[in-house]
Amino acid sequence: MLTESVMNDHFLSLKGETGNLLGKIDWGQTSLGPVEKWPQSLITSIGTALKTKFPILIWWGDDLTLIYNDAYIPIFAGKHPEAFGKPGFSQFGWGEEEVRRVIEPMLRSVMRKGEATWSEDQLLILERKGFTEEAYFTWSYSPITIEGGKVGGVLTIVTETTERVIGQRRLNLLNDLGDRTLDAHSTDDAYAAITSLLREHALDLPFFIIYRIKAEEETAHKVGESNLSARAFVNPEQVTIAKSLWPFAEVIESGKEVIVEDLYERFGKLPGGPWPEPAKTAVVLPIKKPGQNIPYGILVAGVSPRSTLDENYKRFFKLLTSQISTAISKVSALEEERKRIEALQEIDKAKTAFFSNISHEFRTPLTLMLGPLEELLRNNARPIAERHHLEATHRNAMRLLRLVNTLLDFSRLEAGRVKARFAAANLTALTCDLASSFRSAIENAGLQYTIDAEEVGRNIFIDREMWEKIVLNLISNAFKYTLKGHITVRLKLNRGKVTFSVEDTGIGIPQKELPRMFERFHRVQHAAGRTHEGTGIGLSLVSELAALHGGQISVKSEEGKGSVFTVEIPTGKEHLPQEQVEEGIAINYDSVLSEIYVQEALALTRNQVDSSSSKEVQLSEGIPDDLGESMILVVDDNADMREYMCRLLSKNYKVETASNGMHAMQKLAEFRPQVIITDIMMPVMDGIQFLNTLRKNSLTANIPVIVLSARAGEEARIEGYELGADDYLVKPFSAKELLARVKSQIKIAKVRNRAEMHLKNIFQQAPVIIVIFRGPNFIIELANEKLLEYWDRKLEDILHKPLLEALPEISTQGLIEILTGVYTKGERFVANEREVFLKRNGQLESTYVSFVYEPLRNDDGTIDGIM
Repeated sequence: MLTESVMNDHFLSLKGETGNLLGKIDWGQTSLGPVEKWPQSLITSIGTALKTKFPILIWWGDDLTLIYNDAYIPIFAGKHPEAFGKPGFSQFGWGEEEVRRVIEPMLRSVMRKGEATWSEDQLLILERKGFTEEAYFTWSYSPITIEGGKVGGVLTIVTETTERVIGQRRLNLLNDLGDRTLDAHSTDDAYAAITSLLREHALDLPFFIIYRIKAEEETAHKVGESNLSARAFVNPEQVTIAKSLWPFAEVIESGKEVIVEDLYERFGKLPGGPWPEPAKTAVVLPIKKPGQNIPYGILVAGVSPRSTLDENYKRFFKLLTSQISTAISKVSALEEERKRIEALQEIDKAKTAFFSNISHEFRTPLTLMLGPLEELLRNNARPIAERHHLEATHRNAMRLLRLVNTLLDFSRLEAGRVKARFAAANLTALTCDLASSFRSAIENAGLQYTIDAEEVGRNIFIDREMWEKIVLNLISNAFKYTLKGHITVRLKLNRGKVTFSVEDTGIGIPQKELPRMFERFHRVQHAAGRTHEGTGIGLSLVSELAALHGGQISVKSEEGKGSVFTVEIPTGKEHLPQEQVEEGIAINYDSVLSEIYVQEALALTRNQVDSSSSKEVQLSEGIPDDLGESMILVVDDNADMREYMCRLLSKNYKVETASNGMHAMQKLAEFRPQVIITDIMMPVMDGIQFLNTLRKNSLTANIPVIVLSARAGEEARIEGYELGADDYLVKPFSAKELLARVKSQIKIAKVRNRAEMHLKNIFQQAPVIIVIFRGPNFIIELANEKLLEYWDRKLEDILHKPLLEALPEISTQGLIEILTGVYTKGERFVANEREVFLKRNGQLESTYVSFVYEPLRNDDGTIDGIM
C-alpha cells in the first residue's frame, strides 16, 4: 500500500509500507495542481502503475490529463516529458484526428458508465519516429473511483502488438503462396496465382513487379504487377536487362537484393498502397533458381511508406522470393515432367504404329519364305547336310514369324484394336494339350515336368487364341530360365476363379526386379538362362491378355530358387463385354503357334552347356607357338548361329564354340585361340563382361576379339571399339565379310606374336638383369635368365605372381616403397651399389646391385608397370 509521497521540483516519489521506494514520476508542470491536493485514489493508482513492468497510462479528470510510467515512454517516443500531466488531446501533439476518433469515445464511455472495456490489435496511426507510422495496440480501460463513488479517471494497461500483427500478416502471405500455386499446371499459371495473391497484400507490398528472365535473350519479361498499370515506363512489358531503369544487371550479377531509395528522382510519385503517402523505397530481389547463377526472375517490391525497412521487413522480402522460387521450381519440374511424358507418349504412339506397320510388312516376305522352305522339306530325298541347312532356315523363319506376330499383337493391344471373342471352352483339355506339347523338349533337357490340371468345368469363357498365348509364353519362359530341377504346370478352380500357374526351380528373380516384371521391354540383366534372345514383351503381353479376360497375373520368386507365375481369371461371363461373348458357338482355332514355341524350346536344348557356374576360372599360360592352323573361338547363345559360323569358318580354321562368356572362359582354361568372335547379348556373362574379363588378364589381354552385334550405326561401332574390341561386325553379315575380318585379325596377331617373340629373345639374351612388373601389386610379367640366376628362383615359381609373394624377404628392405613411388609419380629411380638381402640356397645373403626402375606407360599415358 502507498503510505508516503514526496515531491520536489521535478519528481513525485512514492513509498510503500516498509518505506521502500515504489517509484517516481518526473511530473513537470502538471495541470492537476499541487500534489498534496491530489485524490488518494489517484495516488494509489499511480503507485500501482509504478510497480508493474507493463506500459500503463492514466487519463485523469474531465480533460483526460495524462500520467504514465516509464514503461510507457517508448510508446510516446519524442512526446515525453511534455505530454506528462497535460490534457491528452490538446497538449502532447499527436494531432491525429483518426486516433482521437478511435479512443476518445471509449474513454468517455468508461468515465460516464464506470464500466471497463478493451480493444485488441487496434490500428493507430502515430507520428513518433519522424514519419507517420502504422502501429497496433492491445489495451484495457478500467475506471478509477474517487470519493463519492464517482469515476475520476481511467487506468489503461497497454501492450504494443505492431511487430506481432505485421509479422503474422506476412507469415500468412508466405503460407498462402504455397497453397495458391499448388494446382498450377504451368509457370504462367503459377505467376498468375502469385500475382493475384500479392495484390491482396498492399499493406506490405504497396506496389510490385515480377519479371521472368530469359538469359539467352538477355531480356526480362513482365509476368505480374500491382498498382502500376498506368506507368508503362516504370514496368515495361519487356526490357533489356542492361538498360533497365531498375538495377536488374546488378541483382543478377551479385545474386543479392538491391535497395532503391531514390524512387521519386527515378520515377516520380509511386503508389503507397492503401496509404496516401507515396512509396519512397523499393527492394529489387532475385527469384533464385536452385544451382543456377541466372535466376528465374526478379521481384521489384515497394516498401510501405508507413513502415521502416528494418531487418524483419528485409527478411520478409527474402522469404517471399524464396517461396516464389520454390513454387516456380515445383511447377517447372512438373511442367518438364509433363512435357517428357507427352513426348514419351508420342514416341510410344509412333513406336506402336511402327510395330504394327512393320509387322504387317514382314508377314508377306515371311510367308513367301516359309512356303517354299516347307515344300523343299517335304522332299525326303534331299542330302542330309542340305536338309539340315533347310531345317535351320525354316526354324529361324518360324521364330521370326512368332516375333513378328508378338509385336503385331502388342501393337494392336496398345492401339485398342483387339476384339476378343469369348466362348465357353473345355479349359482343362485345352491347357493340358498345350502344356503337353512341351514335354519332349523339357524332358530332353533333363528336367522333371508335371502337369496338374483339375477339371474346372465348362463355365469358363475365354478367347482361345489369347489363352494359348498365355499358356505358351509362361511355359516357354520357365523353360528358358530353368537349367535343372523341375517345371510344374497347374490349373485349379478356387472360389469362382480359375488359377493357372507355372512353377519352376530356375534362376529366380531379384527382389528389386519383381515390380517391373510386367513392364514392356523390361529384361533382367545378366540372367543365367538358356539364351538372352527375346523381345522383352512376352510377360507384358500375358498381363494385357489376362486383363482382357477380367483377370490378372502375379509372380512370386526367390533368386536362385525359382519362380511361380500365376494367372487368375473369373469364371462365368458377367465380367466380360457382352457384345464379345458368343453363346453356344464352338470357336475352332487352328494354330501352329504351339509348334513354333516347342521348336524354339528344342533348339535351346541343342549344344546345351551348364554355364551357370560363376566360379573363378584359372587360365593356363599355354599360348601355342605353332600358328600354322589357327583356332577360332565362337561365343554366341544361339545354337543355329554357332553352327552357321562353324560351317563358314571350319573350312580354313579349327573352330571351338561357347554359349556365353562364362562358358568361353572355361574353354580358355584349356586352349588359347588366335581370334575370338563374340556376341554382345548373352545370358550369364554377356559380351561386354566377357571382353572386360579378357582385357584384365595378362594371359588373354592380347587375343584379338571381333564383336558381333545387332546394333548398327556409327555410335554402336564406336562403343564396341571403346570396350576394347579389335573389330566390330553388325548382324546380318555376309560370309565373305566375316572371313575377311577373321583373316585380317589373324595376320595382325601373327605379326604381333612374332614381334613379341623377337623382343622376348632379345630380352632373354640381354647381358643384364631385366624384369617387368605390372600393376600396383607389381605382378611379374617377364623375367630373363639373368634375373632367375640372381634371385635363385625358377620361372614357374615367380611368373604372374606379386613381387612380395615371389621374393618375401625384401618386404622390409625399402624396395617396395621405392617401386610404389616410381609407379605413382612416374619418375625414374637410379640406385648404385645398393645392398639387398636375398634368400639363396636356404640362407639370407647380402648382395650389392646397381639398378634402374623405369616407369612403363600404356597408350593413354597412364602408368601401368615398371621395368
